[in-house]
Formats: sequence, C-alpha cells, structure tokens
Amino acid sequence: MTRASAVTFHRTHEGHLAAQLDGHAMIALPARDGRISVWSAFVIDRPPPQWVQDDFFIVGTRVADEDEFRAYATEFAAHLAEQKMLPRSEIRSGRSTPWGMADSSIGTASV
Repeated sequence: MTRASAVTFHRTHEGHLAAQLDGHAMIALPARDGRISVWSAFVIDRPPPQWVQDDFFIVGTRVADEDEFRAYATEFAAHLAEQKMLPRSEIRSGRSTPWGMADSSIGTASV
C-alpha cells in the first residue's frame, strides 16, 4: 500500500486551475478542441496564484474537464509516492554523455 503525495489545487492569477505536488506543477489550459490540455513544470519559485502560462513547458495529456484534471493530478501524485518507495539510490557515475559529464544517476537495487 502506498501513501499518496499531497496535491493541492489553486487558481492562477490568469484563472487557470493548477495543481502543486511534490516538486511538480501542473496547469489546466484550454485546448482548441474544447478539452483541457495538461501542462507541467518542475518547481516554480512563486506561490501558485502567481503562476502564469509561460511557467509551464511540458505538454502532457488532454482531459475532458476540471474534474478529470483533478483526478489526473491526484493519480500522478500517487505515482510519485510509489516511485519514492522503490529501492533506488543516487550514484556518482562520472560518465560522459553527449551533453557533457553526468553529475549523478539514479540506480535501482536488485531485488
């Protein structure tokens, strides 16, 4: 059994529904087809009411309405809680990548 990460819902200054959860931020933006497009970002250093559309850069999925957005964000929070329970540890790899040297990696323990 997993303990769900806390998710809180807010309205941005622009009037969009937003979710704040464990280092992630989500916003519900109107899509051309009348549905809602879910956009994400990592930590935003302002309170949710001050978030703006330009803070978000990862387009995720589309949902039917705000209730479905709330359900999606709650499910994502549960997913984050499950990830934290996995036997993972950060390791210093010193490996070269196409973008330069890797600072660290997440390794999974053998079960």
